[in-house]
Order: sequence, then C-alpha cells, then structure tokens
Amino acid sequence: MKHVVKRNRTIEAFDIRKLYASMYAACLSAHESTATAELVAEEISTDITRWIANKSEVTANDIRKQAGLYLTEINPHAGYLYLHHRIMW
Repeated sequence: MKHVVKRNRTIEAFDIRKLYASMYAACLSAHESTATAELVAEEISTDITRWIANKSEVTANDIRKQAGLYLTEINPHAGYLYLHHRIMW
C-alpha cells in the first residue's frame, strides 16, 4: 500500500476514492455530465495509480499536480478548477 505525505507532514494511506471524488467534483463544476465525470474520474484515478506505483514517496501536492495535468489535458476548465479550488473558495 502506498502512503502519502500530507501538507502537515502526517502520513496516510493513499485512498483512490478521495482522488476519484475530487476529479468527479471538478468535472461537475465544469458542467460535464455525470456520465462523463465518472469516466474522467475513473481514467485519471487509474493513471495516478500507475504513476505512483514506482515511487518510494509521494506527497499530496505531487498527486494534485499530476492529476491536474491529466485533467487539464482532458478538460482545461475542469483542470483549472481542480488546481485552483482552494484559491477560489
């Protein structure tokens, strides 16, 4: 099981459901249909799972950046919302 170093330096197990939920929410915020949001969230979750497989350590920020890049390639608006949601809310 992979572990993630959080911003506050705590370590927790990587939970793909959290990533999926944030990708799904970003897509819905960008006015994608629920079906499209599900497909995109599933695709990016799979990509990130592969991406972290060979890493000895990964931070939450690393995951956010990489997932944001993937999402921006698929839907630039959703990618922007995902990467900048802390600033906007």
